[in-house]
Amino acid sequence: MINGRLLHAPPDPSVPTVISDMEGTLSAGVTWKGLRDYLETHGRAPAVRGFIRRRLPQVALYRLRLLPNPEAFQREWLMGLLGLFAGMETAEFDHVSTWLVEQELWRKRRQPLIAELQAHLAAGRRVVLASGLFEPMLAKFAAKVGAEAIGTPLRFDGQGRFTGELDTADFNTGELKAVQARHFIPPNGRLYAAYGDTAADIPLLHLAEQATAVCPDKRLRRVAQQHGWRIWEA
Repeated sequence: MINGRLLHAPPDPSVPTVISDMEGTLSAGVTWKGLRDYLETHGRAPAVRGFIRRRLPQVALYRLRLLPNPEAFQREWLMGLLGLFAGMETAEFDHVSTWLVEQELWRKRRQPLIAELQAHLAAGRRVVLASGLFEPMLAKFAAKVGAEAIGTPLRFDGQGRFTGELDTADFNTGELKAVQARHFIPPNGRLYAAYGDTAADIPLLHLAEQATAVCPDKRLRRVAQQHGWRIWEA
């Protein structure tokens, strides 16, 4: 299950490990907004307008909380925007990743939490970002922190062109993070610490000695209060 291409080495359970979510936890930035803004500022505004126009009925239902599966809509929305980048060569997509991290994710970083992770690193602990964020973007964010990462890989064809698709069955979120995290835990042990911001991070947070719910959604806040987890507010 450990197939993140960004790990520097195989997991070593003997090293105390800290695992953190990224989007919504370490940054208030939003990936889909960064993708949209990149397209709009790089001559692709008509494509963005067409993308949004075709989905206006669903957007209205989503905002009214009337969709039966809002998570599916969120994923379809993100994948639809991502598809507008299909055909880009590796170097061009690397530029997209750098721009998105600099202009959206890193610019809106939560510096106190970044500092906490860097303090863990200074103390000799391993820090891994486990995120649904696409690996090219996550790699750049993780490098700024000094951490390793497991994200959602993207598919490039034999000529090095982006296909607009994931190179995995699903986003690296929810229970999958907990499955991956267990590879970093010694027998009968726990993670040193974990950070997350939504209910999807609950399985991960349950594995940590020190769990931090960052600006949590309603369900995570309730679970955090029940278990006495730390709640961090911006």
